[in-house]
This record gives sequence, C-alpha cells and structure tokens, in this order.
Amino acid sequence: MTRKFEETLAQKDTEIERLTEELNSQKSRSVTKQVTHNSQVADLESNLAEMVEELEKTKERVALYKDYDEIKKELEVLKVSVDRSPFLHHWKHSSFFFLFSI
Repeated sequence: MTRKFEETLAQKDTEIERLTEELNSQKSRSVTKQVTHNSQVADLESNLAEMVEELEKTKERVALYKDYDEIKKELEVLKVSVDRSPFLHHWKHSSFFFLFSI
C-alpha cells in the first residue's frame, strides 16, 4: 500500500510539474501577445493622430477657398455686365480708354 501511495504521489508530482510548465508557457505567450497588442495599438493611435492632423489641415485649406465659387460667379456676372454696358462699350473704344490702357 505504501508503494502504491508513493507511485500515485510521483504521478501527481509529475502532473504538477507538467501543468506548471504549461502554465508558465501560457503566461509567456500571453505576455508576448500583450506586448504585440500594445505595440499595434500605439501604431494605430499614431496613425490616427496623423490622419486627424491631415484632416484638420485639409479643413483649413477648404475654409480658405469656401468663397471661391461664389466670388467666381460674381466676377463672371460683372464681366458680362461690363461687356454689355453701352457706356463701357463706347468708352472702351474711345481714345480716352486708349490713353489710360497704355
């Protein structure tokens, strides 16, 4: 009976050692995965910050040109108005205009 007890005890010790090694291996893999995950998160956060900065710059550029289309239309209307104006048409063909356009 003592021999049987010793054999069982040896088996349990072997099983404990195996389980301890497996646990340590799992912990090591978990730490490696966590480090990799943290690195990926840091990279993504950095990329996001760069994209947000680029978006803000783009918004600023768009804001600078927000009136562009409206001003362009107004200039076209003014050009048409000037071209159709009888006074300006006559004035543009006069010698007075010629003197000031030189």
